[in-house]
Amino acid sequence: MKKVKILIVALFIMVAGCYAQVLQIAPMKKDPAVISRFLTVPLEEFANEKGNLPTTEKSIMVAGIPFQLINKQDVDTVSLKNVCWKDWQKDPSSYYSNYDLAPKEPDPTRIMTHIPVDYYSSIYILANCDNNRNFNNVVTFRIGKFGGSGQTKYTDFSVQVPRAESPRGGMGLIKTDNENIFLIKIPLNQEIWQDFKNQFTIDVDITKEVRLAIRRPDPCRYQTRPLGLPCGVRIYGITFERAPVKMEVSTDEPGHIFNQPQVPQFNIILTKLSNVRQCEIEAKTTDYYGNTTTFLVSDINLPYGTSLCVPLKLNVSKRGYYDLAITLKINKQPLYTRYTSFALLPKDNRKYRNESPFGTWDFSGGHFTCNDPDIIGPLYVKAGLRYGMFGFSDESREKYGVIKGNDMKLDPDGIEKLAEKIKTDTSIKPPERLMIFHENAISGEHIMRVPDVFTGRKYILSEAEEKKFKEMWDIAEKTAKAIRKYFPKTEIYFGNGAPQLLEEFCRNKFPAELLGSRGNESGNFMRMPETQPPDFIANNAGLWMDRMILDYYGYKNTPLRQCHEMCYPNTNPGNLSPETQARYLVRHMMHSLAWRIPIIRTGIITDVGNSYYFSNWGAAGFCYGLPDIRPKPAYVAIATMTQMLDGASFVRPVPTNSVVVYAPEFRRKDKKYVVCLWTIRGERQVKLIFGKTGKATITDIMGNDVPLQIKENSCSVVASVDPIFITSDSEVKNIICGAALMKKRPVGETFLISNVSNLDDWTIEQDNNRELEIYNFTCPRKKGDFRFNIVDSFEGETNVLQVKPKIPVEGSEYLPMYQVLSHKTGIEIPGVPTKIGLMVNGNGGWGRVIFELEDASGQRWISIGAEQKGEPTRWMADWFKPEEFSQLKSANLCDWNTDDVWQRSYINFEGWRYLEFPLPGNYPGENYHWPYSSQWRFSGDGIVKYPLRFKKLIITIPEKILYLTEYKPVERQEIYLKDIMVTYEPPEIAFKPE
Repeated sequence: MKKVKILIVALFIMVAGCYAQVLQIAPMKKDPAVISRFLTVPLEEFANEKGNLPTTEKSIMVAGIPFQLINKQDVDTVSLKNVCWKDWQKDPSSYYSNYDLAPKEPDPTRIMTHIPVDYYSSIYILANCDNNRNFNNVVTFRIGKFGGSGQTKYTDFSVQVPRAESPRGGMGLIKTDNENIFLIKIPLNQEIWQDFKNQFTIDVDITKEVRLAIRRPDPCRYQTRPLGLPCGVRIYGITFERAPVKMEVSTDEPGHIFNQPQVPQFNIILTKLSNVRQCEIEAKTTDYYGNTTTFLVSDINLPYGTSLCVPLKLNVSKRGYYDLAITLKINKQPLYTRYTSFALLPKDNRKYRNESPFGTWDFSGGHFTCNDPDIIGPLYVKAGLRYGMFGFSDESREKYGVIKGNDMKLDPDGIEKLAEKIKTDTSIKPPERLMIFHENAISGEHIMRVPDVFTGRKYILSEAEEKKFKEMWDIAEKTAKAIRKYFPKTEIYFGNGAPQLLEEFCRNKFPAELLGSRGNESGNFMRMPETQPPDFIANNAGLWMDRMILDYYGYKNTPLRQCHEMCYPNTNPGNLSPETQARYLVRHMMHSLAWRIPIIRTGIITDVGNSYYFSNWGAAGFCYGLPDIRPKPAYVAIATMTQMLDGASFVRPVPTNSVVVYAPEFRRKDKKYVVCLWTIRGERQVKLIFGKTGKATITDIMGNDVPLQIKENSCSVVASVDPIFITSDSEVKNIICGAALMKKRPVGETFLISNVSNLDDWTIEQDNNRELEIYNFTCPRKKGDFRFNIVDSFEGETNVLQVKPKIPVEGSEYLPMYQVLSHKTGIEIPGVPTKIGLMVNGNGGWGRVIFELEDASGQRWISIGAEQKGEPTRWMADWFKPEEFSQLKSANLCDWNTDDVWQRSYINFEGWRYLEFPLPGNYPGENYHWPYSSQWRFSGDGIVKYPLRFKKLIITIPEKILYLTEYKPVERQEIYLKDIMVTYEPPEIAFKPE
């Protein structure tokens, strides 16, 4: 008998799992409780297809959920087959995207409705999906504000909709003669509603599956867009369910930033809207290193119709950055979660903030940023920043100890007027700095090349460029003379223009006393702080190149400066992770300090809150932007740095036995020594040798202190990509680096292309390769002379390929050398791989591997960056014979930021490491390119046809590297290679922020 019962139960479970509950349609009840609980969404304006819902009622109830059906005779559903990102082919580069602005006119590619601002917990839809598998069955609700230049913030809630032929799905189904229609619940499990409390309505964009979209060729926009197969979902009705309890999260501290001995506290305001007696709050903190702690507030009794403030104390154990997830639970079940962040900083012990060199850009209300000085001002104070807030009043800046952070640019008339104004208003002080130029250039062609000093090829100005240069010369001369006349103590910044403009003025002997100081403005963007010349967009490389130009043309006494717009590492989708941004910003500022830059203004104080956020500048904030201003890890990293270097001056780089381990040393006014220590890739044990025994402390990037145990004048610490600060009574004499721990071979599905354990199947190309020499305008190359040898073993790997360059070779010492290994037959790669890589034993010399592939259509792919549109530039004519140049059919030049600007293929490490590079590919449907396809040049339509065939491996090796401010050769010139392979992770997993 017992066996029979078990069998019956098992059969019941099997049947229940195969067939969903059949639902009935009933007329809508005009019940006030139903009306107050639900919001039905009218869909008439979007109706475009005839469906099969078996009712003539226009207001119905299904399983207790009301729906307002489409009241049209010929169409009664909303088909999503035409919804898409209509600009996917144009891939616009504009600061504001049209997609981010709610349509003002009917648009068949967008289904966007608007609902009143309120708190909602669920969406219910009556829907099904076309049975044709050429249509995707994912529907996405993008909820928020599409304000373009106004507030632009939306959150995605997606669900798979069962196909019409499916016997089950959702909460149940309505059967018709030839298809099933499903009731589907979409939990709105994120609390986003308080972000729009100053708005009247919320935008609801109903679209297909969304994917990461990074622009090509120039990757200057980072966003998620509806891409892929067309959506086969048909929607009959949409209803929002209001939340039974509102939850609003805030703190009393601007930016949720606390200083010890404060204990972080959030205020949770709960408002009961329905028959809920009790609830609880679960808060989960996650620190910078991934450690989690859970806090619980139980048995909260809610009075009806009034608000209750619940204090939430978060007694975390360490300082630093914290992600915070606050979940409201009813009957032990999560209703929704508010995601935010906070920071716990040490007590502010800075004594010399009024001497600090640090500041940042501040939009001061522009681009939907905060214009409240009492929110922004404290962010500067707690981070130890001195320069910024230039859109705020003098009184506001003075209140928070901030100096106006921008550099003015005036013409001669403007300078004279300012001088007259100062005469009549003594409260106005003469400017400390004035710029001659602001983002000016002679021409687009003139700046799309490496300056002549580094190539040995002189650029000849065209007639139009000569005219423009003369005009700029006259402006510069008149402006500089006016500054010297009216403001003799004001520092002149020759900038913030490109190095090519500086070179043209220096070559033509612009008077040094009028040139003043060089004002550098290297944008850097996603590049590593240690990125090498001749990439003039990089921060440290740009400073070094400016110095070289000045010295070469006889301006050795002209100082280097950095202008108020420089260095923008961004955290928008697919760009840099917040953790990487944090470590990069500190390392950038270490390089600037090594050049003794007196004013350093990186990034922006907060992200912007409009469509500009998705650009190369908008997500470079130390904090997230409106409406919830809160810290990123970068904010804590910068606050830690300014605290550790309070009153400090750069002394020297501490010697290490590695070119990838950095240790700039500073001396503070309290006589303490501070060393900032990091390595570029991986991590390694290092031994610090002190001048004498004494006390020392290590402080991590999050501000946590640990005493060091010094024995016999030495101790060991771990150097990683995160800078740490060693404070000591005695100087660190030198640092001895141990073995590096690096990324290992990939796990999961792989395909070995070649182990390169012999060269029988390879040809070493002997001819010059024009493409490699001139295509990348930020990094031209020269032909190298490499020796390739198979060695039995090297540092734990057997049968490896040694690549040893002969140095020097003909050509500029500043250009990297290249050599091409061509496979004689090519090697077919099965399937659809997403990354290619190989094992490399690096020398820290910033060599690089470049891959060349061919797809099934014969289209060539090479990892040197997508080509820009337009005609060949005249700079290229210097590298070609006239008849060769005349045959060029395209620009034949990469676009901005396309030549592996994330440095994924660079050999900037020591020891064995698996180096991998994202492959090109395309999403289904429109065939929009995969996120990092901008880093590949292609010869055809830019759509990869499989299978791919591996063709060539190209190796580049520089003669010297830039290490802080010193340009020098590496100790070991050769590198070692093994096991070229591909991996097959899905694009949504493979392509993540760096």
